[in-house]
Amino acid sequence: MLLSNVHIWNYRLLLDTNIHLDEALTLIVGKNNAGKTSFLSILQRVLSGRKDLDFADYPIQCRSTLYEVLWKVVKGKISIDKAKDLIPKTAIQFDIDYSNEAEDEYLGALSPFIIDLDINNNIARILVEYQSILSDTIISEITDKISLLKITNPTAKNKKSGEIIAISNYLSTNF
Repeated sequence: MLLSNVHIWNYRLLLDTNIHLDEALTLIVGKNNAGKTSFLSILQRVLSGRKDLDFADYPIQCRSTLYEVLWKVVKGKISIDKAKDLIPKTAIQFDIDYSNEAEDEYLGALSPFIIDLDINNNIARILVEYQSILSDTIISEITDKISLLKITNPTAKNKKSGEIIAISNYLSTNF
């Protein structure tokens, strides 16, 4: 078996990154701040079974969408279920090539991922997604933060911006 490809979405600097791994040797090289450490970090996170993300791991480019979606939930413009669909997910996909394995060879833990009935397909694809766990309780806590902001600064000119900042502050400690 060969881990032939890794695709990462929305993890630190890796917004939509595809990494092909060679059978013989793959080197991960690049300039500083190019994503080498991020690649290894998400691999370690998934392979060690860690089920959560830190706020710092969620890309800055995705946060404005996250804040806007949560603001719409707080304002009652969309449901929590709809919000979960709109929030960009962090995900990693592994493609495992088992074409060099003998037909009668036991594939062990990979077996549950081989669901294609096409005998010419020798790639198992494993997708791991980190999804929002929004709930009424979380929305209530965010609403309380926004209400507190209105009490401490009742004359704020741009109320939506202040509310977005309250959401951002909440998420930075409760992600």
